[in-house]
Amino acid sequence: TLAAGARPDQLGPASVCLSAQPEQGVWPAVPDAGVNLGCQPVGATPAEYAVRLDPAALPPASGGTLLLRITSAPWVPAAEDPRQTDQRAVGVQFGGMTVAP
Repeated sequence: TLAAGARPDQLGPASVCLSAQPEQGVWPAVPDAGVNLGCQPVGATPAEYAVRLDPAALPPASGGTLLLRITSAPWVPAAEDPRQTDQRAVGVQFGGMTVAP
């Protein structure tokens, strides 16, 4: 479940890119070891987005854990609206995930 939240119109629609890789007990994980799951636009309100991952595309994870990487272009509220004081770089909101067989 993802949402772009109160994103200024001048920034255009938000989008996220997803990738997955087996967790090997080392953090941070090797960024090049993942499987690209694609990019998609994200709306302002929370919604579920489905991605498919072929288990054969990843080597087995020793602990059975998969890392999901969510990337989006960040923006700074204070840079977009001079009335704001929020200097954080914000992206999209992650509301959780479910795994379907």
